[in-house]
Amino acid sequence: MHRATAAPSVVPATLTVEVAGTAYRWVGTLVLEESAGDVPAVVRRAMEYIDAHIGEPGLSLANVADAIPVSKCYLARRFKEACGMTCNTYIDTRRANLVEVQA
Repeated sequence: MHRATAAPSVVPATLTVEVAGTAYRWVGTLVLEESAGDVPAVVRRAMEYIDAHIGEPGLSLANVADAIPVSKCYLARRFKEACGMTCNTYIDTRRANLVEVQA
């Protein structure tokens, strides 16, 4: 069976995150690459929303859950299962990497 893959997304940081067996890495000119595995759709949508809104003050699990839209508890559980970190930790890590890139 052929599995469709999404086109790479441009992101403003250098970071490697493993999500449900899939290694994502932001490299060089800031392109998100998918190496293998399945990422739950809700987690993928959350990561895309976070990347698009990372510069906004107050970005949090609650904002992301409202935007996708799913319950905060469901998103928190699925994100932690898939990424091995909380959604808010992911947001903080992305922001820290964004500051490093801009410095």
